Amino acid sequence: VVSGPLTTRLGVAAGGAWSGSRQFSRELAPSTRSTLASGFAHVTMSASPVREWRALGWLQRAERPFQEWQAFQDPVSATRDTAVHVQSTWEERPSSGWRWRAFGGFTQRARTHAFGVPSVVLERISDGTVPAVIDEAAERTTRRLAGGVRLMPAAAPSRHRAEFGVEVDSASTTARD
Repeated sequence: VVSGPLTTRLGVAAGGAWSGSRQFSRELAPSTRSTLASGFAHVTMSASPVREWRALGWLQRAERPFQEWQAFQDPVSATRDTAVHVQSTWEERPSSGWRWRAFGGFTQRARTHAFGVPSVVLERISDGTVPAVIDEAAERTTRRLAGGVRLMPAAAPSRHRAEFGVEVDSASTTARD
């Protein structure tokens, strides 16, 4: 983790991690490997005493043995998950008048599989339900995009504050065999 001001107007916090493991199972001929890597960064920039921009980014990638490898008869098959998130805010805080901020963000998660045999052999009694196995094998991508604006009237001598805003949000998921 690294954190601190870069200049009088610019600050950053960033970090990352990686881990890996190996496992030997009687059912698998080779040992299996799992890895996880992630990183993040947060940047703050003060354009002036009343204007500030903030951004946060996060990335993660994981790889593990494919859960349904026995049904696909592929002991070296793997599942990869990749996720990314980015969000940002621009904020204006004038000493008098309305305060406001605009913000937006994007998130995506993608799951892919690497296996050599695209066919599957199932015995419903011992392997479980067919839809569960097929669902696990599907590659999918999920996305979310959001944004908005918030307005706050000038501070009044009260414990309560009104805030007005508009937000837009869109989400999607795609899956393929």
